[in-house]
Amino acid sequence: RRLSMLLAVLEKRLKLPMGTRDTFVNLVGGLRIDDPAADLAVIGAIASSALDKPIPHDMILIGEVGLAGEVRSVSQLEKRLIESQTLGFKSAIVPKFGFKKMNTPPKNMKYHLVESVKKVFEIIFP
Repeated sequence: RRLSMLLAVLEKRLKLPMGTRDTFVNLVGGLRIDDPAADLAVIGAIASSALDKPIPHDMILIGEVGLAGEVRSVSQLEKRLIESQTLGFKSAIVPKFGFKKMNTPPKNMKYHLVESVKKVFEIIFP
């Protein structure tokens, strides 16, 4: 059900025609993710495929996506960013509101603070 909502956001807010495509999301190792913090990564991967444009390899996307295309804060954002940096990511697209609530974001990462998926795609696909 969540995937259907994310596809609707892509179609409505970003004008990507998704209704005529079969869309499958596959995670390494067959994992299942119920965490809405992966919404932004999923929507980014789908758009990357649809537009045939890559997301920068050293960028991570973290955030819950709402039906209106807003990017919502997620729990444990600071821990997620610390782990991302450990894994070698150099930049992160994160919810603006959640980032401002953090005490000490990891240093040596470039942060893009966003409030909407439209802004996300302006950053990823200039």
